[in-house]
Amino acid sequence: MCFRDVAKLTDLPVEILQKIFSELIVWASQTNAYLRPAQLMRSDCLRALASLSQTSRFLHHAVEPFLNKHIKLCHRSGTRRAIALLRHWHRHPAAAASLRTLTTCGMKTIDDNDPKPLAGEDAAFLDGLLRRYGLQVPDRWLDTTACVSMLIGMVLLHARNIRALDLNDDLKHFTALLPKNVVAAIRFDLLTSLRVRQFDPTPLENILPLLRLAPNLITVDLYQPEGGLGDGEVDWGNIHHLTLRGSLLPVDQLIRIIKACRNLRLFHYESNNVFVDQAVIRALLHHTSTLSSLQLVLGGRHTIMHENADIYPDAMALPSVSRFSELRSLCLSERYMGSDSRCVLSSLPSALEKLTVDDDMDALREVGTAGFEALAGRFRNGEYPQLREVTLGTFFRAEEHHYIIRKILTDVGLLCHVK
Repeated sequence: MCFRDVAKLTDLPVEILQKIFSELIVWASQTNAYLRPAQLMRSDCLRALASLSQTSRFLHHAVEPFLNKHIKLCHRSGTRRAIALLRHWHRHPAAAASLRTLTTCGMKTIDDNDPKPLAGEDAAFLDGLLRRYGLQVPDRWLDTTACVSMLIGMVLLHARNIRALDLNDDLKHFTALLPKNVVAAIRFDLLTSLRVRQFDPTPLENILPLLRLAPNLITVDLYQPEGGLGDGEVDWGNIHHLTLRGSLLPVDQLIRIIKACRNLRLFHYESNNVFVDQAVIRALLHHTSTLSSLQLVLGGRHTIMHENADIYPDAMALPSVSRFSELRSLCLSERYMGSDSRCVLSSLPSALEKLTVDDDMDALREVGTAGFEALAGRFRNGEYPQLREVTLGTFFRAEEHHYIIRKILTDVGLLCHVK
């Protein structure tokens, strides 16, 4: 084939061009999955696509969906970009359909280097834009901390194809305006993943209005959730992955949430609160045939309170998890592992593939080896045929018992390492 017979880039159909671009895009590495968004394009790749989009109208049309597919809004620059996006989407409504992932982090309307509030024309535009949705907007909202909340809300209202929302900003001022009854004009039918990781506690009442309008959520990850479910009108039935970090939820509300999720596959729970373990484990038994990943990391400086109102020292064991027939991954606090006949390691599900025994730096007692010896013995006898990996928490690094435990496990063929 002669070179002159090769099609020019601009002669290719847009769909073919976009397929080529999708193969060439390089995503940023996830060094810390909790602090970084789920998916973010590398900055050099983003700049290259932005430059390419400016060469012709045809290439701009082909590249634009990639430029706005995964958006991260941070600090004052994030506020400016949000306003620019809203102006662009207002002129070209179809462009908002390309957004799939939205991450926000510390957005604000002023900063030390630029203390001026929003420009007058921006304020008028945003105020009019929000009122077009028929929401009762509070007076002078542009002069308050509600502004960031409203900005994020307006981005959501435009981007109805969004799949994942990762918030490190307070959305309460926007969610307070959402209608209690679901309306077609304000729904997020394609939203499947929600993560809220602001540093302040997250009252459930600030999140529930959004959950009510996102009926197809599968993954919910909340940091320091507190409060309760209120009237319980939110349907949690489709939520399969539930993560509650630093939970401040009362036990009765935690149990309501667990039972409301009809088919949990992943439940990760971290808390420093007093923990009523028996009742929570019983609630989780509603998911014995579906739960494949269970993490229970409990505060080291507290005790477990059981239903008979006796308060036991922090070495009290969690109940057996052997009834979770589909459990593949288990993470628990070492101090609640128990000993002798009550040791959790003596009654693991036969399908378990990965075990993590974690702890915090407040734990100052010696780590016993009996539980790990029992685990090794049962593994050698073929009771845990799928188990291949055991991970020990960072606390074990400072313990001489770590070397003994590691030898106990590796001698029977288990892979053992420390975080």
